[in-house]
Amino acid sequence: MKGMLCIIGLCLSLSVQAEEFIGRVVGITDGDTLTVLDTSHQQYKIRLMGIDAPERKQPFGERAGQNLAQLAFAKEITVQWRKKHRKQPIGKVLVNGVDVSLEQIKDGMAWWYEAYRKDQTERDAARSSPSFTSPSSPMRSSPLPIQRPGGSSLLA
Repeated sequence: MKGMLCIIGLCLSLSVQAEEFIGRVVGITDGDTLTVLDTSHQQYKIRLMGIDAPERKQPFGERAGQNLAQLAFAKEITVQWRKKHRKQPIGKVLVNGVDVSLEQIKDGMAWWYEAYRKDQTERDAARSSPSFTSPSSPMRSSPLPIQRPGGSSLLA
C-alpha cells in the first residue's frame, strides 16, 4: 500500500513539471502575449512569464507590441510552461535560446513581475529588475501613469 502511494505521489509531482513545445509565432496581441502554432497545427495564446507590458491602447502599448513582434513574430520558438491564467498558458518563450521576456525588459518595453519570481530560474531573476532596466525607456518618460492590474501606478 505504501509503495502504491509513493508511486502515485511521484506521478503527481512529475505532472507538475514544465511542459515544453516548439512552434512558430503567428500573432502578437500586445507586449506580453503572443499566439503560437505548434508542430501539430494547434494554436496557443501564450502570456510571457515574469513580465507585464502596457496594453495596446495604453501609452507605449503599440511600441511594446512592435518590439515583441521584432523579437519573435514568424520565428520558431520553444515554449516552457507549467501553469495557466484564465485558461492561457504562462510561459517562458525562447527564440534561439534567448528569453523573449528578458529581452522585452532589457529593451524597456516591459516591467518585471515580482509575483512570478518563484517561477523563474535564479539566473533569470537576477537578470530581471523590479523596474525598467533602461532609464531612457520610452515608457519611463510617459506623460500618463500606466496602471498595474489592481490600480497602482507602474511609473515612479
